[in-house]
Amino acid sequence: MSDADLELRVARLETALADLRARVEGTPSPALRAPSPAAAGEGRTPPSPAAAGEGPRSGGEGLLALSGTSILIFGGAYLLRALTESGVIAQLAGVILGLAYALVWIVTADRSAKSGRRRNAAFYAGTAAAIAFPLVWETTTRFKYLTPAAGGACASLIGVILLLVAWHNDEQVIAWIGGVGSILVTIAIVREDAILPLMIAGSVVGAATLHVSILMHWKFVALPTAVLTNGLAAMTVGLPLLRGTIDNPGQIIAALLAFAAVWLAIIFREQQLSIFEIIESALLLAIGVGGAAIIAAASHQYAIPLAALYAAAALAAFFRKWPWLALYLITLAALLTLDLRFAAMLIALCAFLAMLRTGHSVALLTISILLLFAIAGEDRGPLFRTCLLAAIAAALAIGSQITAARIILVLGGLKLLVEDVRLESAAMLVISFASYGLAMLIVARCVRRHTSHVHGSLGTPSNDTFGSNPGDQTV
Repeated sequence: MSDADLELRVARLETALADLRARVEGTPSPALRAPSPAAAGEGRTPPSPAAAGEGPRSGGEGLLALSGTSILIFGGAYLLRALTESGVIAQLAGVILGLAYALVWIVTADRSAKSGRRRNAAFYAGTAAAIAFPLVWETTTRFKYLTPAAGGACASLIGVILLLVAWHNDEQVIAWIGGVGSILVTIAIVREDAILPLMIAGSVVGAATLHVSILMHWKFVALPTAVLTNGLAAMTVGLPLLRGTIDNPGQIIAALLAFAAVWLAIIFREQQLSIFEIIESALLLAIGVGGAAIIAAASHQYAIPLAALYAAAALAAFFRKWPWLALYLITLAALLTLDLRFAAMLIALCAFLAMLRTGHSVALLTISILLLFAIAGEDRGPLFRTCLLAAIAAALAIGSQITAARIILVLGGLKLLVEDVRLESAAMLVISFASYGLAMLIVARCVRRHTSHVHGSLGTPSNDTFGSNPGDQTV
């Protein structure tokens, strides 16, 4: 036997051994990946690209295989349900086993995500959520195995676990599934006599979703959960009012304040707020903080302690130079404890002080003046109120508050058309038009004087009586 024949046989033995090893390990055969030198010498054709690309995909299994796996998982869940309905397994044990079964597939989704099979992770998490959330709803509303509070706690726990999986693996799809699914189930099992624990459960999931979204810089994940959580909080305020009886107002007030405080604390950790965070902050103040004040006023309980809390918070906001928050809180505190006239006077004073503190003169000064005007013009005739507005506009213009004077003039003109023309006699209208026209002339003269002073000083700001920014008062 020649040396060439011996080398050829050895090459064939190596190829056969590699093919056998590939079949045992389940990997593609080397003969399919590339022709051996011996095969190339014998004129064998290389494998086709389709045959060479039959290996598993890097992102996970195919859609058909994953769909089949999900169907099998659902089959296991219905097996547990059949055993529970037939009495082989106790009802509570069946619920616990069903939730544990879903938890197993959540853990499987976490492992798939860590190994890089993102598609598998999304399928497993979605299948687990499709088992767990309907199970919570059905056992709470249909079979009554769980109380609404227990059902809400279960839905919240599942949602938080899915959010943790999404956070650790940077999977937005799983975060959407956990946050939205949990709060939707919570809303679905709401009852009038059990709204409070469900609102707390939904708020926990919503706050967790917001926190994870901010940490991971996910833009829209927190949006649907914020809308749903705000809806739960609004239901917490609205359902007792519609029913006409408010049970446990102290617990409702505490839950609403905790809801607003936790969400605002998460939002204000950001250095720069987005449009969504600004809008959500306003809704939290309206629903959470304002809703607590509404419950206290409607139940006639806890008004004084809540007003004291709001006053202290307003003082802190005032020193932090948050004038609008301070004004909102002091408004709620005043309305809870004082007569409307005294409340308006206090709010006007606080607006004036906030203007001096922060320099945001135009809006705060206008609010202060309008509140004082409402107090002074109460139980007075249209002529008196028109003359008072005209005098206020003229005084503001003389004091170099041009923008505020223009706002008062616009409001006075609207009042003149809506109220005076409709209610006053012709003789009274002469005085009303004269006072309003005179105020307009005074404001126009002050505007010209202010403009010429600014141009004459080559851009140097003019002296402002209340320390406002002249850049806001140019023509």
